[in-house]
Amino acid sequence: MGLKSILTAFVLVYAISLCGSISYAQTDTLETLKKTLLLTQNVKSRQDVLLQICAQNHSFPPDTFHKYIQMGLAISSANSQEYLKFLRFEASYLNKSGRNDAAIHLTDSILNLSVAMQNIQLFQRLRIEKCKALIRIGKSKESIANLFDMLEKAETMNDTTTALAAFSMLGWANMELGKYEEAIKWLEKGKNYTSVQAYFIQNPALYVNLGSCYNNVFNYDKALVIINQGLEQARKGENLTITANALNIRADIYINVKKNEEAQRDLEESLNIREQIGDAYYMLSDMAQLALFYATSNQCPKGIALANKGIAKAKEGNHLSKIIYLYEALAENYKHCNQSIEYAATLSTLLILKDSLYRDNTAKALAELEGKYEYQKNQNIIIQQQNRILRNRYSAYGLGLLLLVTIVVFAFAYRNFKRTQKRKLAVLTLEQTKLAEEAVQKAEENERKRIAADLHDNLGTHVAAICSGVKYFKDGNIDQAEVLAQLDTNATEIMNHLNDTIWVLKNEKLLFINLADRFKLWIQRVMKNYPHIKYFITENINEDIALTPIKILHLFLMMKEALNNALKHSECSEIRIHFQCTDSNEWQVSITDNGVGFDVDNPMEGNGIGNLKLRAKASNFKVIWNRMEPSGTEILFKSKNSEQVL
Repeated sequence: MGLKSILTAFVLVYAISLCGSISYAQTDTLETLKKTLLLTQNVKSRQDVLLQICAQNHSFPPDTFHKYIQMGLAISSANSQEYLKFLRFEASYLNKSGRNDAAIHLTDSILNLSVAMQNIQLFQRLRIEKCKALIRIGKSKESIANLFDMLEKAETMNDTTTALAAFSMLGWANMELGKYEEAIKWLEKGKNYTSVQAYFIQNPALYVNLGSCYNNVFNYDKALVIINQGLEQARKGENLTITANALNIRADIYINVKKNEEAQRDLEESLNIREQIGDAYYMLSDMAQLALFYATSNQCPKGIALANKGIAKAKEGNHLSKIIYLYEALAENYKHCNQSIEYAATLSTLLILKDSLYRDNTAKALAELEGKYEYQKNQNIIIQQQNRILRNRYSAYGLGLLLLVTIVVFAFAYRNFKRTQKRKLAVLTLEQTKLAEEAVQKAEENERKRIAADLHDNLGTHVAAICSGVKYFKDGNIDQAEVLAQLDTNATEIMNHLNDTIWVLKNEKLLFINLADRFKLWIQRVMKNYPHIKYFITENINEDIALTPIKILHLFLMMKEALNNALKHSECSEIRIHFQCTDSNEWQVSITDNGVGFDVDNPMEGNGIGNLKLRAKASNFKVIWNRMEPSGTEILFKSKNSEQVL
């Protein structure tokens, strides 16, 4: 048997073992290609079939995708057209696996080879993979610049496939920047670029992203129409990943328009598809999302079972972030089931997990790093002194050759000098160690005082209310159902404040856009209690700004105080919140209502106004009240000084 026959037989056996290890009954196209691969022995034909299988990577797990890539590379000559195509899929695999920097390095290394081979299609596909990686590592602006160039070349060459991919990714890049209106503009251009539906079946993400954008700007009717079109395209193209994504987005739309049965059906189908694909990472996210839905739709037993199942799978794969997400879903289900003991135990587990994930960013850890820096600086001083001593020693030897007496005198003086230096260095080391320990103690003390004051200010009222409610509950003099409702409300406020505090303390610095996203999540929960009041949230963030955790916490609590005042006292029907961060390194947040207003020139020190002023002074912020015409009030929170621009 020749070497070529042996190699062919080996690859065939490997393919059989690979296909046998994949138990998922995926798409018809993929199953047909697998069978064809098993029956094909010609190297060129096997390369073609493997490339077609790799093109279906949206319907099987990343690990399986990588195995097929390795099979293709093994039977392809180095730097051949086929070899570069498999390397392009390798870049796609790196993106799927989260190794985006490696994907960029790989695409850059083979872009010139594709140009030399005059393979324009491969060149454009490589640039698309690079742009995906840039978006995922937060370099959306650099990706957009590349996409504009790609789009121009694609339109010049009438390359509709690449043009639609560029339109789709321009939309995605702007979505990542939170610029949904800009994203809609590019996605609509892509939707109207051609009337041939076959192109959209190849790239259903364009319609799916467009539907998601309309959902984010609260245009639910249009979002539902677009997402249904995208879902139909994904099903026709047998793109299981995009199908699952579309179902999740449509479920969110259904939830927003109060169609819970339809939302549940889509969430359950999406989870089934994720399990069919075998992609554990996204499957765990879908399990957590569905478990949360079960909690809010009074299906707690199903939610508890699903969350526990997901936690077990997440522990097997060591997905810590997903474990936290699933425990949050489990806690919500216990809460809605009124299983107080299990709810408390789950919250305790959550705090431990979050502390494990973020404890390296605490004040103590930072102080320890500073101490290590000071210690290293002292070591450098010692090394410099030792070098100086060596130079003096060599000088002494030189002089000793001239005068013996001078050698004896100098040696005696040198020994005294050395002892003195050692004593000084020992004293200096002890002092620096003491300073480092004091720095750690001071950082810990300041952190304790800040947290204690904040907990006293924000949680003391709720704790007092809970104690009072318990007393009334024991006395039985008032409606116990009302007391229980108040106890639940106060306990929920305590947990929300603890979650907000943990969110802030886990990071050394936080971005302004992180604050906007956190506040949007909070206001969605709060506004469910005020169905008669409309609210609108807009953003204009051109350049992001990093703020310290204490400033972020103060600003977040000030915004909550202002919004609660408007909801409780303004008698408004609309509230508008706007986040702005300009190129001049300044930021501001405005909260505007159309209510009865109040005397902004002489505001009464009530309704939390005094608290707002104290927090603004502590954080070096401006807080301004403006009277709106014909009615209403605007509260502005602004920076006094420039912050660090990223």
